[in-house]
Amino acid sequence: MKEKKFVQSCQNRNNKGMMTIEACILIPIIIMISLLVIWLGFFLYNKTLLMECAGIAAIRGSQMAEADNEALASAAAARAEELLAQKTVAMEIQDIIVSVDYRAITVKIIGVMQIPEAIFLLDIYQDDRWEICVEQTAERLRSCSILRTIERVRKAQSTDRTF
Repeated sequence: MKEKKFVQSCQNRNNKGMMTIEACILIPIIIMISLLVIWLGFFLYNKTLLMECAGIAAIRGSQMAEADNEALASAAAARAEELLAQKTVAMEIQDIIVSVDYRAITVKIIGVMQIPEAIFLLDIYQDDRWEICVEQTAERLRSCSILRTIERVRKAQSTDRTF
């Protein structure tokens, strides 16, 4: 008889407050996971933006193939800065490096994105910054110089025939 009463009392026990305890455990975890997903979205957006801007700047420099290397580098860097102006999310651009050689133009953009400390549980993750480094290369287009040379040869041939 005692066993039957004990089983009934366990089944009829009041579970008030269990929902609150479960919520106290689960809600912070759900919020941190949601913030992490949002921040990863910002990271992917910024990386895609940097890749696009570096590619467009490299192409811009390659289209001016007849200019000297310093003019190409400054034009590509200016185009990259113009494209990046006010478009990144929670990120600062540290450096835009443009290297020009005879065959190609390379644009490298380095950015740093701050991570909220709440995402990684009070400094469990030691570094609170994500660095994004993107590099794009475009081949220098030298068709203009070839066309100019052909045109000069034609003019020289035509002037030689008139004499």
